Amino acid sequence: MSRTRGNDAAPDPEEEAFDAFAPNPRNSPPSGGESVTSTGSWEAFPTTFPFPAISQGGPPPTALEPGPAFAPLGSPGAVPASVPGFVPAASGPPEPGTPKGPRRTSPGPRERGRLVRALRAAGLVVAAAGLVAATVSVQWWDRSAWVAERYPPQGIKDVGHDQEAILHGVNWKVGVTAGPHSPGQDPGTASLVADVQVTPTSTAEIERSFPPRFTMRDRAGHVWLANAEETPIRSDLKVGQPVRMKVVAIVPDRLRDTAEFVLSYSEREMLRFAR
Repeated sequence: MSRTRGNDAAPDPEEEAFDAFAPNPRNSPPSGGESVTSTGSWEAFPTTFPFPAISQGGPPPTALEPGPAFAPLGSPGAVPASVPGFVPAASGPPEPGTPKGPRRTSPGPRERGRLVRALRAAGLVVAAAGLVAATVSVQWWDRSAWVAERYPPQGIKDVGHDQEAILHGVNWKVGVTAGPHSPGQDPGTASLVADVQVTPTSTAEIERSFPPRFTMRDRAGHVWLANAEETPIRSDLKVGQPVRMKVVAIVPDRLRDTAEFVLSYSEREMLRFAR
């Protein structure tokens, strides 16, 4: 067989015939011995398995000692203790005080960053909610103060029939009667005349707030303005000396006998005289 031609080609008479099983000087065993793993004929089939060399007439090789039997992974005999760096696992129950479960480690930089961002977002939400609540509370308080100042609750003191009451340094006594129908008065209305007796008790109070406002009212909250026809001069008012005033009002005819006389200095300071 030729190195470059097929099986069916004739050998070249000038080329030396190639024998794959011919001895190869470069692979020959040392003098005095012969290898059983190589025929010394072709270096293309090297072997690296450490077979012992057998010399002619020598003793046979010793048999390999059997290794330890197979042991399950994790058992004490699975890996020999002679292996460097190997520490066999302790068998038996764990020692007292040994923590159970996986070992907990401190959070890394990424986990700490997420925790910080979550806490910061929660703080912003709480701060925004507190700011909104404070703003609404201030606005509500300011609105309540404005309403209380502009529309104070009424403070009306009821005075019985033919009774007297003191307000702003004056002792007041009022009697209401029906008056005559005046010219030009609307039909369906009635004229009421209030005889008001004024007795000063404090000159300072009179100079500061006299006279008050006079009205006629019903219990449903309707108000009719009353005009004083005879108003005394402040300089004529003396402490302890009574002075009379005449006050006239026009009310619906159906309230001729029920409308009540009211004098007021403010919405919190009023006297209502029963009929």
